[in-house]
Amino acid sequence: MEPNEDGKISTEDFLKTSLSSLSGSTIKKYRSRITEFVKKIGDDDKGVSESDFISFKYFFDELDQVKAKAHRYRYLDFEQFEEIIKDVTTGVKTKRTKQPVEVPQHIARLFFEYMDEDHSGELEPEELMAFNQTSMG
Repeated sequence: MEPNEDGKISTEDFLKTSLSSLSGSTIKKYRSRITEFVKKIGDDDKGVSESDFISFKYFFDELDQVKAKAHRYRYLDFEQFEEIIKDVTTGVKTKRTKQPVEVPQHIARLFFEYMDEDHSGELEPEELMAFNQTSMG
């Protein structure tokens, strides 16, 4: 995974970092989803900057909070998902750069759609449970 001349990794590489948090047949399913995303994005891939990746990793480390809320509400729509991201990252700074952790909306939307297996526009607890937050990256 090498950054391009703008210092960004491809969306495909970004999504592939989540594969290490999956197990068994789930990996194959999400590899297929990555292929779908890459085709959908085509040449319009904006990529993911290092700071965006680090910010998302901080959020992903707190995925248990997202899972708990999904169980409480039965599902999360994108607005709820985005609100949880803000709740989890507010006041947090990266260890290396001491910059605030801010997950950009396009990264949040990308990962939301990636996890939304049934394309319902909502994340059900089962869709979130596939991911083990301690393994990403």
